[in-house]
Parts: sequence; structure tokens; C-alpha cells
Amino acid sequence: MSSVCYAAGVAPTFDVLRFDWDAYRQTMAVNLDGALYIAHTFGQVMAAAARGGSSCFLSSVAGRRGEAGAAAYCASKFALLGVVESFAAEAGQHGIRVNAICPGDVDSPMLTRVARAQAARRGTNVPAELNAAARTAALRRLVRPQEVADAVVWLASAHASAVTGAAIDVTAGLGLT
Repeated sequence: MSSVCYAAGVAPTFDVLRFDWDAYRQTMAVNLDGALYIAHTFGQVMAAAARGGSSCFLSSVAGRRGEAGAAAYCASKFALLGVVESFAAEAGQHGIRVNAICPGDVDSPMLTRVARAQAARRGTNVPAELNAAARTAALRRLVRPQEVADAVVWLASAHASAVTGAAIDVTAGLGLT
């Protein structure tokens, strides 16, 4: 059985009223077009091998609800969840499971870049933005990258053999407070 995980992503920050069309196109190319390319290419390989498989795509909690300053990112991640559900419906007959992980605020360089942009928008600083993000999670912390990786590994394993078409949150309880 083969497994593939698409984890590429960019997260520009700009308001809809000051829309950056170039950044939007780049976001869709990386976050959505790249995922579709991987689904198409690896899906064909897995189906031809006739041994089943697992495809996992990193979406985001921003694929479930909009966020100020993140319209392009949210649009790409909402669309990715639709691709995952569609691909799961199509690939199941080949024994291929297709799922998404929806991380919350992951302690990562991408989050630091987003925090820097948000700080500039709000007149704060990066540590204040990161602390605010951590405080909005029920566990009062950011998600560790390893926790996202662990969810991907679980989805690729036999322990998740009946899980397909799912979008699994790894958020430390973001939004539950």
C-alpha cells in the first residue's frame, strides 16, 4: 500500500478591500492546484497498482471558517476540503483512502510570518500575536508540528483503515474557549 501527503502551503495576509491578485493566484497554485496535481498523479499510480493506498492533504482550520486578512488562504483551504471529499468518493473503489488534516495555529515559520503581518495590521508585535493565538485554544498553547505529523502517520496506518473523506482537526482546541 502506498501513501502520499501533500503539505505544501502559503499563507499571504491582505484584506479583501486591498486584494493582491498576484498573491491570490500564487496561493491557489500552491495550496489547491498543487494538491490537485498530486491527487491526479498519485491517484493514477495507486489505482494502477491495485494495492490501495492513502492520500492525506494538509488543509487548515481556516478551511472551515473565514479569518480577517486571510481570504485567499481560506478560499484555497475551503476548496481543498471539497477536493478531498470528491477524491475520496472516486478513489474508494480502488481501496484508496483520502483525508485531510486541519491544523490550527502550528508553532512554525509560517505562523510567525502570519503573526508578523497581523502585528503590522493591528499595531502589535509578533510575540503578542503568538500569545493571543495560544490563548484562543482550549489547551492554551500552539500545536506542535510533530502533532500534525502524528495525525498524518495515523491516517496512513491500518489503524485508520475505515477513515476516508474525513477532515481531522489538530488544533489544541482552537475556538473552544
